[in-house]
Amino acid sequence: MHHGAGGTGPAGWRSGTVALLRVGVLIAWAYATRIPLIQALAAPLQIPHLFVDLALLAAFGLLWRFIFPVHTETRSQTPDARQRWLTMTYTSILIVLPAIVGYWLLKEDSFVGVVRVQPEGLGQLSDGVRVFTLVALVPSVEEFYFREVVRSELRQVLPTSWHAIVANGVWFAFLHPAESMPFALVLGLCSAALRELNGSLAPCIMSHSLGNLVLAFLQE
Repeated sequence: MHHGAGGTGPAGWRSGTVALLRVGVLIAWAYATRIPLIQALAAPLQIPHLFVDLALLAAFGLLWRFIFPVHTETRSQTPDARQRWLTMTYTSILIVLPAIVGYWLLKEDSFVGVVRVQPEGLGQLSDGVRVFTLVALVPSVEEFYFREVVRSELRQVLPTSWHAIVANGVWFAFLHPAESMPFALVLGLCSAALRELNGSLAPCIMSHSLGNLVLAFLQE
């Protein structure tokens, strides 16, 4: 079982504190990209705020990965046939679950308007660009930042992968508007679990893309 960076004694305490500060910097940057001051950068360029947000997230994430590289994770054991079958089953469920939950939230009268995946300004774009943004660009950038960069730091400071999954999903949800939080929480938890289960971003991006695609079409 994975244990976070902590240990005992002054060296362990300092290591844990530094790891925690690094997590704080990543989360603070993600929040900072959403504030009006930074979003105002989009006004002179006449582009949606979302594009500035994604560009800042991607650039900072790539810079962070360059400064703090991580070693490629290796599986200690080759899974047997039963383990592979279970992994495939859980992966399939986690990929489609956010889309199912989002569909249910939109169809329930008591939850009408609680999910919003079409950020301000995207309506002025062509259908093709809007769909590409929601199902390819947004999932790729956000999953890289949260499920790769943030996740690697959380694994250093939290005692188990389950703690990292919950923290990752909750922080991801709080970065979204209140009406989007229920869907974002489910999506964040599923994507974080997919990353731990498969060791790859591909299933995370697939889940995010499918959820955004279903919700975008339902809100047309």
